[in-house]
Amino acid sequence: MTTQRPATVLVGTGGYGLRHLRSLLELHRHRAVELVGLVDIAVNDTAKQLVSSYVCSPTWHSHLGDALSAAPVDSVVIATPPHEHFDLASRAILAGAAVYLEKPPVTLLQDLDALADLPARRRVEVGFQESRATVEALERAWVATGREEIKRIVAHGALSRPDAYYRRGRWAGEWFLDGRAVLDGPLFNPLAHVVQAALLFAGRSERNWFPVMVEAECFRARRLRGDDTSAIRITARRGPQVLAVGTTATDVVVPPGVTVHTGSGAIHVANGGRRTVAFRHGIRVPVTPVASTPGALDATVTDPDGEADPMLSLESTRHFVLTTNAAVQAAGTPVEAPVAARFSTRNGQPVTEVAGLGRLVAACVRRGTLLSEADPAWGGATRRVGTTGYRGLAHPELATAPSALSARTGHGGVS
Repeated sequence: MTTQRPATVLVGTGGYGLRHLRSLLELHRHRAVELVGLVDIAVNDTAKQLVSSYVCSPTWHSHLGDALSAAPVDSVVIATPPHEHFDLASRAILAGAAVYLEKPPVTLLQDLDALADLPARRRVEVGFQESRATVEALERAWVATGREEIKRIVAHGALSRPDAYYRRGRWAGEWFLDGRAVLDGPLFNPLAHVVQAALLFAGRSERNWFPVMVEAECFRARRLRGDDTSAIRITARRGPQVLAVGTTATDVVVPPGVTVHTGSGAIHVANGGRRTVAFRHGIRVPVTPVASTPGALDATVTDPDGEADPMLSLESTRHFVLTTNAAVQAAGTPVEAPVAARFSTRNGQPVTEVAGLGRLVAACVRRGTLLSEADPAWGGATRRVGTTGYRGLAHPELATAPSALSARTGHGGVS
């Protein structure tokens, strides 16, 4: 057990990494951790100014290996583009550090399995924001409504992202870049936390729940090589179907959440479990609120030798990574959205949006359908792949060379 303040390093100080930087600086200020290193290839002014406002002097590095060599490190927080996660997490685990890995954990199922096989001496957790609280809220509501048979679990969200969101890096909006899987789609990245919560709840409501079929329809309203509007349906041998539908090009925002359809009603959880509504036979059922719990980031960096949260473990993410891989493999490539996008301004920033898309997502949630089943105009893109014995993504744009830590360079970036 560490006898002094645990030393931590943050990799990636832009985007979501900036939020982690604020958290780590506060923990440093309260003497809960010692922030000894920051890793990024392009240090932004906001991060530098933030660090300078604290009594804290972490060393800046351009590569994680340099930070691990500079001083003893108890934990590494990784908030870089998704396709860099495997290399960085591997390096940190092999160095004996605990790891907090921002979602999505890795982009390839084969990389997740390789990561899980490493001899981790400390906890490794994946930061699916508020997925634990969402699952706990779903479970409480399910019990309150009599634990009825679950017909369907729907993860959903209709987001409006400014066009600048897809200029945050070369990888933004890409499925593949330079032969590597990026998978930056709405259900794979910004809405990944509700997709993960839906999959976790499916597994907790039905023992031995396992996907056997993944259907996907992936569209792009923008001029991207990846998707910005998609629906995925996951069918298991036993237990409920899981549907995920989401977009970043909506005209009307539908907040991220999970909706469960039961035999006589429905449960809806949003805002990380802080908003829970349950109905049975048309009557609202009271649900006890979920108690707040310490953040996963705090737990990992302040107690690197502690037991990992099973709902945030690498193993807990396997269905998510399998689903994203199978969806991309099934779709092959996104197709153009059947409704022409229009250009507008939201919060002073240019945005691309599709008229009626918010209502369409809401209809899919209400009916439990794919986009094409709710509106035939979106038909023709549905593809499926069986996942029994599935070992990971195979795709023409994916380099065939095996993942190898020695063949890559791990560094920070904008998340």
